[in-house]
Amino acid sequence: MGHVNTPLRRATIAGLPMLSLGTSYVTTKAVSGGDTFEGRVRLLSLRMDLSEMVSPPATITWYLSSDDDGDDPLTPEFTASVVGGKTTSTLGAACSTSLGMDFEAPAAVYFWAKCNAGGAGLVTAEFFWSE
Repeated sequence: MGHVNTPLRRATIAGLPMLSLGTSYVTTKAVSGGDTFEGRVRLLSLRMDLSEMVSPPATITWYLSSDDDGDDPLTPEFTASVVGGKTTSTLGAACSTSLGMDFEAPAAVYFWAKCNAGGAGLVTAEFFWSE
């Protein structure tokens, strides 16, 4: 249980603002700000802020890989429900929580995401993790 009492760390997704999500996977290098993934990682949660939602998606499916082709996944696919803005229908957010996913961080980590329908702009995305 090497994860007990370790500080919570935060990392942001590269290539933002505005990674355009559609119904096919798109990718970007996963970490650009905050703490970088290193050593043994326990992925705890991911929060995504969305804008420019078209035919608003109900979910965002995502995963991490160690290569920019997506052929070497580090995680399974996760599906996060989209919560639409109450006053602005083109804004929203999606969160994946209680992931508890452990992996050994490679030199590069790539983030893959897609909408179940419609499209959205991924404005910000933050991973929360511990060592």
